[in-house]
Amino acid sequence: MALTVKVFESLHPDEKGQVKVSEIEKRFNVDKHRDYLLLNIPKEEILRDILSNFPNSQSGLIQYEDFIEFYRDLSMGVADDNSFALMMEHVWGIIESEDNIAFKQNLDQLINTVRLKLNTLSRKTQDEFFLRNIFREFNLSQSGYISLEELEAMLLKLTIIAEKKYLHALFQKFDQNHSGKIEFEEFCSFLISNPYTK
Repeated sequence: MALTVKVFESLHPDEKGQVKVSEIEKRFNVDKHRDYLLLNIPKEEILRDILSNFPNSQSGLIQYEDFIEFYRDLSMGVADDNSFALMMEHVWGIIESEDNIAFKQNLDQLINTVRLKLNTLSRKTQDEFFLRNIFREFNLSQSGYISLEELEAMLLKLTIIAEKKYLHALFQKFDQNHSGKIEFEEFCSFLISNPYTK
């Protein structure tokens, strides 16, 4: 709730507690929206769909109460507060608080540790055959993708301890197309693209 208020206030509301639709259109980062990444839905259509959730958007203004209510409803379908905060940061570029900054720093440290250990395991090779063998080792169900549970097992095998809230966020970093599973290409991208940085 506090983060949603912070986002709204960053949109320069007027004295009546309204923000211009043009400000929403300017600030909302459709590039990070799930439907754009997964379904390749045009950006204009995604933005139009989002604005349709606000009763008075046709007038060019969005009310504070409508904005807060929209994100309250949306948050019900998000796994946890940290996942919601990351989502808000992606689309609005807003960080909630010092707690969330600490969360991000700890997540970055976890990402770097996982990358370093995986690269040590892979002997820093980019050979696809070798990388597929490593991927299969962690794909315990042999489904062709790594689930959240298998990611947790992978961390244990790498002797990395992570709280559940970081596990979900790490999974999202692997799962670049937001499909709910880590595919081989995503595994390689995480490992190879820039192995020593976030």
